[in-house]
Amino acid sequence: EQLVDLYAELAASRWLRMIVQPFREEDMAAGCELLREKCTELRLVLDAGAPDAPHEAPPGAAYGCSLCLAGSAPEALAAYAELAPRWRDTAGCALFGRLH
Repeated sequence: EQLVDLYAELAASRWLRMIVQPFREEDMAAGCELLREKCTELRLVLDAGAPDAPHEAPPGAAYGCSLCLAGSAPEALAAYAELAPRWRDTAGCALFGRLH
């Protein structure tokens, strides 16, 4: 809860709009839910890391996801197009993709 309060204090000035990996993976769901209650406009993003990371959105997630997409640009775009709908209903900012 101290980290949630710190993020909320930083976000109060409105210069902070997005936090990538705000909590440890095991605390991500609960931490983001608490933070979302205090800062509804703050974007929260899970950094999924490696290309083989899980790509499914947890039901009712309070965060979006940043995926590392491997392969060529067309392959990465195809992977993104396949995965994006799975993150559409999250309370975060859907899905970001970056090439590996």
